[in-house]
Amino acid sequence: MIAPSATAFLWKIPLCGLVYAVTTLLSAAAFSGLAPELPPALAEVGPALLLLRQLLAGMLLALGLAVIAPGLRGRSLVRWAVLSGFVYVVHSATSAIEAHFFTTLEGMLSYMLPVAVAPSALTALAVVKLFDAPPSEGRVVRDLESYVSGRPAYAWAWRLPAAVVAFPIIYFAFGMMVRPFVLEVYLQRADLRIPRVDLLLAIQLGRSLLLLSVTLPILIMWWGSRLRLWLSLGSTFFLFMGVIGLLQGDLFSMKLRLVHGVEILADSFVYAGALVLLLGRKG
Repeated sequence: MIAPSATAFLWKIPLCGLVYAVTTLLSAAAFSGLAPELPPALAEVGPALLLLRQLLAGMLLALGLAVIAPGLRGRSLVRWAVLSGFVYVVHSATSAIEAHFFTTLEGMLSYMLPVAVAPSALTALAVVKLFDAPPSEGRVVRDLESYVSGRPAYAWAWRLPAAVVAFPIIYFAFGMMVRPFVLEVYLQRADLRIPRVDLLLAIQLGRSLLLLSVTLPILIMWWGSRLRLWLSLGSTFFLFMGVIGLLQGDLFSMKLRLVHGVEILADSFVYAGALVLLLGRKG
């Protein structure tokens, strides 16, 4: 696998981050009519701080994509499509879902989803263009055939359902561990809420299907070792679903950030390990 050099990271990651930041601000302005009314603590964030936050978020997103991109076979267009969908779903869609169901902010889902389309696509494009990839012969169909034929039909019959339920199980397992540390905070805050158990289960099953739909192409196109795949996916899940949101989460106290940070770190690597074991290429 082609590993980007440290020097490349020093200028390529900030450049990709700048692409994300500028595109996000332009996209937010374009969809400003859908923007919900924010609490004073969020609405009073100045433009300089907002740009800095988006730049940091973009750099972290680019870093996550950069550790995955060199391990993918396929032409640039295919790799761009896969990485665009991955960053959009894993970061933007899951953030919108969290904001919709776990806070009292209205309209976040209908606003965040369209705003994130262009930044996700252009950041993925910048990463594909700036970071090296293995030589490609456009073997997408043959790679898919070899991936499917790598296991018998009965193996897929249980592995795919197991991959779907893996995320909710892992989510609830670690969630129960941190519940004693965060429950009182959620109950005391008017702007935070905890959905009913049945709704929470439906949310996590839906998230699992979304995550699997954009991670499966990466598992199919990956050409490196399973260990590197696990480390790449785990760290990227943690960045996309944890670090970025926790750094920008004005509604979260430091205690919530630390507790949820540890929780999401464990979630990310255990879930990535489950996907690699269940659906990663053999060998």
